[in-house]
Amino acid sequence: MTVPDLRGLSESAAKDKLASANLKVGTVTEEYSDSVTKGNVLSQSYSPGTEIGEDSTVNFVISLGKKDVSYKYSVSGIPDSSSTIVNVYDSDNCLVYANVKHNSGTVTVYSNTKISGKICIVR
Repeated sequence: MTVPDLRGLSESAAKDKLASANLKVGTVTEEYSDSVTKGNVLSQSYSPGTEIGEDSTVNFVISLGKKDVSYKYSVSGIPDSSSTIVNVYDSDNCLVYANVKHNSGTVTVYSNTKISGKICIVR
């Protein structure tokens, strides 16, 4: 039997496709993915087109979608005399946020990705 390509299919469509190919559903696990829509097949245990025996089992992984991660960074010590609008850079001098308001000399920013090194404030 030829293993079908399950990648990108919904779980139910993947199961139907395996059944129509005379193959069985093996273990179905879940994993976060930045590129595959939640609920769709991310990967499978056999490459599409592989020949395996009839009634063999095929495992596959269902995407949980993007993991909602938020990193919180706070920087204090901004002089009160400075502008209330600042730019936030990481230690590699990459702009992280532009035009961030600060309150009483402290700015807190949230990022979905981990910022490399320390963050700095540039007025």
